[in-house]
Amino acid sequence: MFILDSKYIYFFMSGINLTFSIGSGYNDSDFVSFLEKCDFKEHETTDEHQKWVFRGLDLIIIRFDKKILIQGKEHDKSLKFIRELWDQFQEKLVSDPKNAEKLAKLFKIAHNKLFCMKCKSPSMLIKGEIKELDIAFKMECGHINDMQPPLFMLTSRILPDINILISGNLSRCIDLGYFKGFEVVIPDFIMGALDYLGDSKKAGATNEIGRLQELAEINKITVFKCVDGIEMPDKNEFDHVEDDKILEIANLTNSILLTGDMVLKGKASLEKRPTIYIHPEDSKKIKIVHETRT
Repeated sequence: MFILDSKYIYFFMSGINLTFSIGSGYNDSDFVSFLEKCDFKEHETTDEHQKWVFRGLDLIIIRFDKKILIQGKEHDKSLKFIRELWDQFQEKLVSDPKNAEKLAKLFKIAHNKLFCMKCKSPSMLIKGEIKELDIAFKMECGHINDMQPPLFMLTSRILPDINILISGNLSRCIDLGYFKGFEVVIPDFIMGALDYLGDSKKAGATNEIGRLQELAEINKITVFKCVDGIEMPDKNEFDHVEDDKILEIANLTNSILLTGDMVLKGKASLEKRPTIYIHPEDSKKIKIVHETRT
């Protein structure tokens, strides 16, 4: 990632890039005081559109007429600062949906959190309270939700099907920077199904599960070993019920299904289950991309 102005060029492998619009009630002196309190130092502006520039914690913060730009390195201290900034100024800065998505990804907000569209804060609880002759449904941030559909829920849970595990492509994608912070569901049904696979496919799936556990140990993902309660079918029946059982687990765990099976993709679509589909021809190429880029 590059940070550009007419005087400096910065390069970061993993970066923060956020833009907030100035909202009602914003006070520039309060914002600057907050930056100075956090040991940010003011620097010269580099063009006529910049009102001020502050740097600190490997971040550069630029005030324009109607926007504030924050760019820099992503690490514990910079993330802590942005969380504190957002907690203090979320009522006075405006974050569009794209920016809100960036915030959610930066802070790795837990699976199934509800999303406040006013301040972009996550909530696990909405409280219904009587207010005179009305009912107020209050989110944890304090904002009232009108309880009209849709409610926006954040998700970070994926369920790879057996063929995805055999291919080893999920761990390759994680190595390439995708699915960082996701929760990968490994259900009992899939673990039991490994015994029905031929030696080479069983080895591939087993190795991939081990690789995913290694990635979880270094905090790139988390692994959810799901007790699904599904009785294993007879080996002769397995191929006929495999897709239905995988889809049942995806619904049970509220997971995004990850598959390369067009039939399973079609079934998931009919049940309105969110799905990530990788065509088998593209799946074959992922190994080449992984080897080339890593």
